[in-house]
Amino acid sequence: MRRIIHAVALLVLLAVPLLVPGIPAQAAGPKAYLVASAGPLTEAQVAELQRAGAQLKYVYRNFGGAAAVMSDGDVARVRALPFVTGVSEDTVKQLHAMPIAPAAKETKPLPGTPYWLDLIDAEANSAYDGSGVWVAVLDSGFYPNWRDYFAESSVLAQYGRAFIAANGNSNANQWDVGSDPHGMATAATIVGYRFVDDTNEGGWGQGFATGAAGSYWVPGVAPGAKVIPIKVCEPIGCFGSAINAGIDYVTSLKKAKPSQPIVINESLGGPSLDAVEKAAIDAAIKAGVVIVASA
Repeated sequence: MRRIIHAVALLVLLAVPLLVPGIPAQAAGPKAYLVASAGPLTEAQVAELQRAGAQLKYVYRNFGGAAAVMSDGDVARVRALPFVTGVSEDTVKQLHAMPIAPAAKETKPLPGTPYWLDLIDAEANSAYDGSGVWVAVLDSGFYPNWRDYFAESSVLAQYGRAFIAANGNSNANQWDVGSDPHGMATAATIVGYRFVDDTNEGGWGQGFATGAAGSYWVPGVAPGAKVIPIKVCEPIGCFGSAINAGIDYVTSLKKAKPSQPIVINESLGGPSLDAVEKAAIDAAIKAGVVIVASA
């Protein structure tokens, strides 16, 4: 009986700290947000955001908005600023790809025209091949050996950029540090690529994908175009702030070269469109950029 009383007393003593008033619950840590505004932020407005507690990671140039890290209290203060039109969490979007059925045990030679060209009846078009057009591929970037697959003249490496850290921090020299083959696959669909078919690379099941070993050039939908690799996706996905930073960069490029036809290709997406992303898209279109995105 005495042991039971001692045990109950011990439980009561252990519970006392939990009942002491005035001990605040641990606050949630800072999170990544997108801050929307009616127009590009001025220096004075940037300073106000910082005084309100926003740790600004990216301030967009061609449309209203910024990427920031904030606590719950910071968010409340930022929302109250007169020039702020909205605050939303920085969400992650995902790359899109077309599923392909498993290869048959006995692979037959590929037809003369790749299926993606057949889908758009490319063989019926001899007038347009994309010559003179720049295509900014907002995706997962390229791998360091991209020259093994692409004609170097079809890639505008000097304009390649990376916006991959959360909140769109610019890492300009990391666009060719690939984290996923999706970016190169997308570019290959556009301008074409070199396909090496042998027993180590490209041999599916029994036999070869093309019917015989060798190095082949697979045409793209716009072989005359030039691609600009822009890395906005990390292994976990594509932060909205990074996508916005990529669009902002391409918009500035278009404004600097107004006569140059520029297309943005986004083979990625998410469930919703936030205010800052919409502003980014609107600004790019207004500048004359054509945007093509997967649904």
